[in-house]
Amino acid sequence: MNPETKNCQNCKKDFTIESEDFSFYEKIKVPPPTFCAECRLQRRLCIRNERSLYKRICELCKKEVISIYSLDKKVCVYCLECYKSDVWDPSSYGRDYDFNKPLFQQLDDLFRAVPRPERNETNAVDCSYCEDCTNCKNCYLVFGGYHCDDIMYSYTPLFSRKLVDVTMVNHSEMTYESSSSYGLYNTRFAHLTDECLDCSFMHDCRGCSDCFGGINLRSKKYHIFNKQYSKKEYAEEMKKWDIGSYATLRMAQQKFQGLYYATPRRYAVTTNVVNVTGNNIRNAKNCHQCFSVIEGAENLKFVYMAGLAFKDSYDAWGAGEKSQLLYEVTGCAGGERVFFTNNTHYCTDVQYSNKCFHCSNLFGCVGLRKKSYCIFNKQYTKEEYFKLLESIIDQSKQMLYIDERGRKYGYGEFFPIELMPFAYNETLAYEKFPLTREQALEERYPWQDEPERRYTITMGSEALPDHIDDVPESIVNEVISCQHNRSCGEKCTTAFRITPRELSFYKQIKVALPRLCPNCRHAEREKRRNSELQLWHGKCQCAGGSSENGVYENHGKHSHGAVHCGNEFETVYAPGRREIVYCEECYQQEAA
Repeated sequence: MNPETKNCQNCKKDFTIESEDFSFYEKIKVPPPTFCAECRLQRRLCIRNERSLYKRICELCKKEVISIYSLDKKVCVYCLECYKSDVWDPSSYGRDYDFNKPLFQQLDDLFRAVPRPERNETNAVDCSYCEDCTNCKNCYLVFGGYHCDDIMYSYTPLFSRKLVDVTMVNHSEMTYESSSSYGLYNTRFAHLTDECLDCSFMHDCRGCSDCFGGINLRSKKYHIFNKQYSKKEYAEEMKKWDIGSYATLRMAQQKFQGLYYATPRRYAVTTNVVNVTGNNIRNAKNCHQCFSVIEGAENLKFVYMAGLAFKDSYDAWGAGEKSQLLYEVTGCAGGERVFFTNNTHYCTDVQYSNKCFHCSNLFGCVGLRKKSYCIFNKQYTKEEYFKLLESIIDQSKQMLYIDERGRKYGYGEFFPIELMPFAYNETLAYEKFPLTREQALEERYPWQDEPERRYTITMGSEALPDHIDDVPESIVNEVISCQHNRSCGEKCTTAFRITPRELSFYKQIKVALPRLCPNCRHAEREKRRNSELQLWHGKCQCAGGSSENGVYENHGKHSHGAVHCGNEFETVYAPGRREIVYCEECYQQEAA
């Protein structure tokens, strides 16, 4: 089919459905979307509460648990032990499909009735204050961890151990305050940096060791703020940069930020890719509008935080592990032909389902394991299943669910935001698409008021010892004020504690205590990640001998000579930002 321009029924902006998009929708037999890609992402992220934890009572055994569902949520919550036990059967909640009601109304009724676990975790040990962790051990306040051990205050670490305050860090150890990086060891404050050890304050560096304040470095040693030193000189100079001192750490951060804005950025960070658009993409081909996609990704579009041999899919967040033909999903590993689902793993031919594992041919199911040919948790024969499924799809295309703002939902749409089990500001959507309380309520999105904080601050962050060597063991007994004190517009908790294991880590890597609560530290990392979910059309800012703003003098030899580079591209750097943005060719000439 030819490309078509449509008007998004949510944001009312025009968007284009390309001919290859139509081919994908035809292949998986779903109608084309009525929401633009950005609004579809916002809607999917509203089903994911990844950072808000509450105390709640298991409705079966009555013990207190740590849950992603606050007490006011009208859902049935079991502790993990009860949820995984044989004392209840999800199939007992099976019901007939009612052709006199819209699909989404019935899905909401079923999903609220069937018990759900306090938190989502798979094969996790000693991870009681974590969410959506798989094959993890001994983790604390980790969200989206995958095959990790001994990690704290982190988001989507993969195949790593002994990390604190990291985001999307892969195959790393003894690393602190880093993001979107691979293969780090004993490294602090690194971003988009791979295969480095004994380094601090690194941006877009590769294969370095013993460097401090490095930007665009390749296979370097003994550099401080991009200046080469001998081994002896480096050791002597580093005495001035003891970031065990908070005052020195702040000076280093400021100097590093100045260097960052004075050197070129790549328009997009990609490694070993063919025909891709997006950012932070590694070992992939034919991926477009993709962000943080890694390791064997192929033929993807509108995909985020995914990878591991993930292929032939659209509109996914947190999916992969040899999955293919996914559409409008969040949290899906090992799936094939899975559409409109959340946290549904190792399944085939599953639609509009939640928390199902190792199943095939499901529609509108929740909590099932090793089942086939079920609709609304009710078992059917193969013949009955396909006959009923066809009738339901036809009915749901005709009898639409209409929300309070007049948005229409039929087969082919993800779940309406107003029917999500979480308030808007509890979800990942709030982090990526922030709204004020007034804006959210105007859209008829649910909102969660800030819970009452039942603790007494015993120490101000300004009273913390400057140097980590001077911090007494008794600091673990203090409730410390967050430096932001909710002035940041993020989900600041106003206070935090230092755990004994955390204190031991800071002393081992010789870094000053943090002055912000974990939520604010996470928000600061997200800002450094440049994690916009939108691409902008840009032009290379290399003007021949220097950047076009005159701040940076080129060192390499460029093919365009003394004239302005004419290359254009799609980039995450919006027009007007401070960064100096170069095309790949010009950037590579300047990477040291």
